Amino acid sequence: FNRHYARCQVTHLGETVNPFVSPYQVAKAAVEKLGEDNVFDPDAYKQPFFESIEAARQFWAEDMGRESWQEMLDDIDHRYTETPVEEYLVYKQYEGVVSDGLPRGFATISRKVDVYSEAMIRLARTGFPYMYPYEQPSCDDYDPICTFHEPTESPLNDAEYPLVITTGRLPHFHHGTMRHAPFIRELMPAPELRINPQTAAEYGIEHLDWVKITSRRGSSHARAYLTQGIAPGVLITERFWNPECYDSTQETITPGIEECGYNIMSADSFQNPCFATNSYRAFTVKIEKCDRPERIWVESKEFEPFMPTLQNEPVTEEVF
Repeated sequence: FNRHYARCQVTHLGETVNPFVSPYQVAKAAVEKLGEDNVFDPDAYKQPFFESIEAARQFWAEDMGRESWQEMLDDIDHRYTETPVEEYLVYKQYEGVVSDGLPRGFATISRKVDVYSEAMIRLARTGFPYMYPYEQPSCDDYDPICTFHEPTESPLNDAEYPLVITTGRLPHFHHGTMRHAPFIRELMPAPELRINPQTAAEYGIEHLDWVKITSRRGSSHARAYLTQGIAPGVLITERFWNPECYDSTQETITPGIEECGYNIMSADSFQNPCFATNSYRAFTVKIEKCDRPERIWVESKEFEPFMPTLQNEPVTEEVF
């Protein structure tokens, strides 16, 4: 962990831009168009971002003690920077004394271990400590003792929508990005609905059947993945959207979120009172076996229109 390695370039997939270059280009364009007086920090884009990938590579090479990127590549056994272990592994930071003469403590309002996160509540309600005013009262209306409340939508009193659904993240994608990457979509072509075999049997659903999931707000679709790893009566599926739904090769076009969009089912009418977020998880749904939605690709050959076409990395400045 005390070494920072140079990373190899991966397959270029069309619209991607080096993440160290695009912020520089966007911020620089903003300064040029708005003027330095109208930008919070006109020099912020200069580091740690770079004008070009070549400039970034030169910086990384010098940071690794090399005169050039090529020199670093030639030394195959030492493509990294290293922090001495005794400097990297620092313990008991909480004992250090800070400006008020007291120990640093933990990253909480009280500097002690909190049984609940008042800092997160303040952040959600007021933006503290990143937004003014910095002096703010404590959240006295929040009960620090964990108290159970039955969810607004509960299978205990919901015969029409008897199943509870939740969601999570996939290792294949980050939020909505990379759904157009053909090689990744081969591995994860469509959302999976994790369901206990007992629950699946009640609805006549078998492994990899397509399932229509319906809440009081809307409907989505996913392929059933039978597993004992989830309790009966509970479902798990992924956030998903399908860029192939508006690919030019399609006879008809939709936004891509309507076929397999988990958020279409989420609840806006009731929110978490502490964090002010919508209920994206743990609401009730009903399910039924269905056919594969139109326009959704699942076979490797179908993703051919997403194959890389650009030979060079695009320049963000061209957008402006």
